[in-house]
Amino acid sequence: MKKILLIILLLFTMSFVYAESDFDLESDIDGYISNGQTIKGTITITKDGQPYAYEYVPYTLKDESGNALLNFGQVRTDDKGQASLSVKYPDVENGTYRLKFELPNHIYIIEITLSEDDYSLSMDKSSFRLSETINGRGYYKTDKDTITYSLRDVHDKIIDTFDVALVNNEFEFNYNAPNTSGSYSLNIELSEGRCAHMITVSDEIKSINVSSFNTTYTTEYGTNPSLPKKIEATKHDGTKVLLPVVWDLSNIDIRQPSTKYIEGIADDKYSVSAHLTVNPPRPKDDDDDDDDEPKKEKEPKKDKEEEIKDKIPKAGKDASKEEKKVLKDSANKMLDELKDPTADELKDVNKALNQTLKVLEPEDAVDLVADMTNAVKDNMTDMSVSEASSLVRDMLDNSYDTLKDQDDLSKKEKKALERSMTRLVTSLYEEKTAIEKETVTVSDINKAIKSIEQVEALVKNSLNDADLEVKPSILVKATDQLTLDPETVKHLAQTDMDLAVEAGDVKFTIPNALIDKVQENLNVKRDEVKTPLSKETSNGKVETLKTMDLTVNSNGQSLENVRLSFPIGDLDVDADSLMVGVYENGVWTKLDYTIEDGNIIFTAPHFSIYSVMKYETSFTDIDMWAKNYITSLAAKGIVSGKSESAYDPNGTITRAEFVTMLINHLGLDEEANINFSDASGWYESYLAIAKANGLYYGHEGNKFRPTDAITREEMAVLVNKAYEIKYGDNLETQDTPFSDHSFITEDARSAVYAMKSNEIISGYPDNSFKPQNTASRAEAATIIYQFLDK
Repeated sequence: MKKILLIILLLFTMSFVYAESDFDLESDIDGYISNGQTIKGTITITKDGQPYAYEYVPYTLKDESGNALLNFGQVRTDDKGQASLSVKYPDVENGTYRLKFELPNHIYIIEITLSEDDYSLSMDKSSFRLSETINGRGYYKTDKDTITYSLRDVHDKIIDTFDVALVNNEFEFNYNAPNTSGSYSLNIELSEGRCAHMITVSDEIKSINVSSFNTTYTTEYGTNPSLPKKIEATKHDGTKVLLPVVWDLSNIDIRQPSTKYIEGIADDKYSVSAHLTVNPPRPKDDDDDDDDEPKKEKEPKKDKEEEIKDKIPKAGKDASKEEKKVLKDSANKMLDELKDPTADELKDVNKALNQTLKVLEPEDAVDLVADMTNAVKDNMTDMSVSEASSLVRDMLDNSYDTLKDQDDLSKKEKKALERSMTRLVTSLYEEKTAIEKETVTVSDINKAIKSIEQVEALVKNSLNDADLEVKPSILVKATDQLTLDPETVKHLAQTDMDLAVEAGDVKFTIPNALIDKVQENLNVKRDEVKTPLSKETSNGKVETLKTMDLTVNSNGQSLENVRLSFPIGDLDVDADSLMVGVYENGVWTKLDYTIEDGNIIFTAPHFSIYSVMKYETSFTDIDMWAKNYITSLAAKGIVSGKSESAYDPNGTITRAEFVTMLINHLGLDEEANINFSDASGWYESYLAIAKANGLYYGHEGNKFRPTDAITREEMAVLVNKAYEIKYGDNLETQDTPFSDHSFITEDARSAVYAMKSNEIISGYPDNSFKPQNTASRAEAATIIYQFLDK
């Protein structure tokens, strides 16, 4: 086992005399690591005394002889100039190693010395509140299987002792802090003495808000209720915190129908209670058998969870890919075979499948969670509010919690997992709080809000634990139309809630900010269109599949930028040939869209006739490897051809053309008053939008160079910027360098490797990137297509 001694050295390059900026780097590297484990910590960088924000910082890890253990890595700072570092290095001998960070005209080195030690101890922090969990880890070189810890007060009096298991001389512990404020020491009892770690405990809690959760719970005969794991408390400074609650069920007699109170203890100090109602046992079926006929003894009923587990093959974490595939297929088959399951049966299924999630590859595990959430959503209709809410809590507290913090989960997979859980909670709100009327009044709105508050109370703690933000909407399920009078519209605007309207198979989502502008009646209407319409669109022809005349207006004025959703599960069409169009002046104008949860979703610029259709391109020169990519982007109106029949896939694409494609997809259309000095042409308005949104790179002074052919590294940087604009986040960068790494412009490297890591842009067979090569129109379409898939 190694213990780390850290010395931070500041080295300047030969050009430091000419440096225009003064950098400073501070680090807080974990002081305890071992071979095969990870160097973790935080670096903070300032430039001229200000945070060095949103910048990529490359680093290397080498031994004293200059041999590379890690040849290329990078971190990105946040708005405070901070970046989290996580470097897993190979098994090495004792010695000195250098972690080198490169900044413009500056090099910072953290010198790491590895040396043997008999024991070590580290904790996440040293200050705790009453009964908060203390997490720690350490190393103790011994032949024992366990190690003893003691908690002592300032007088060295033992308050408590506990044993912790040792695995390869390493250990981890979780221990509740005392319920009395003061200073304490947490001690490893060593044969030669003690290794102590000082902690402080303080009482920060002022009161518990019992009304912050529903205090009445109903459970079936013979079952325990699903109670919140945390409740809200108020600190002395007025801020809110969530405290764990331990529910004592020992005084509940559920052999007979009864009403009882459950005493709960939060932080061993505050008593809270919940009112428990136990439903009576279900009456047994009458026995119609002949009394003289001897009765067969019933076989003991097998536990439902065990029955489910028996259907899933056993596999450990080291299972082969083939074994994992069999496991996933078995899990999916079980979900497909569910027939009208009860809430309890779905809980049993989820509980069994949670074990499967721990074994599968991350991507397959996330897919399985999505399938599990679909099973819950599909069977929620006939459940009570409490049953459905309990099931959603179970998914959040178990399935989601099983995966969300796994280190091997990529950012893309984490986002997919969050989307699945968010859709599940949204479905719960919509299913259990919807208004089913053609005309909605203030009273209906108030009833819906009360229902929303009821659901919110039941899932609030699990949502907070999951760190998911779900904003419920007021949903109205109408047949074909909905009318709101001015009083109801005004009341709805004051709720600060969006309005969702399901009219047939079309869902309208109207933002509250838009409702706030309405002064008269609000009308939503859907009519089917059966009259044959034109089959013409730019660069192709269309076949209409679902066509609707849609209306959202007030006082005769059409509302703009309403979100629309159509189900497409029943359509027999390739996804790359799908098109959404609005009918204008006898032709179909294409709209960009996304597909989520079996629905095609887009924003309506205004209201008219809309259709989901099959698109057939008129390009005659794309019978090549990029055909599907070009067709899909053309169907969304993101790319266009050189003419009605020619796309020119092998031709070069200009910088203005490429940034225009990105702007079309991002839906950026705001007016901008400042532009580049060379923005004079068809692209003028697009370049103004690009400048306003920071969507540019490779410019000189105030010139964009719009007609220059775009290079591969310029494309990488622009797509990376587009991702940040779209998601407010950056792509992960974890990849080995290209063979021509040194030829990539320094400030483009992070984007290039982000594109490579996320399979948006690839290199050549010889592992080169060729950053200065110009890109073809086919390559540009491929890159944007891959970007849309992230």
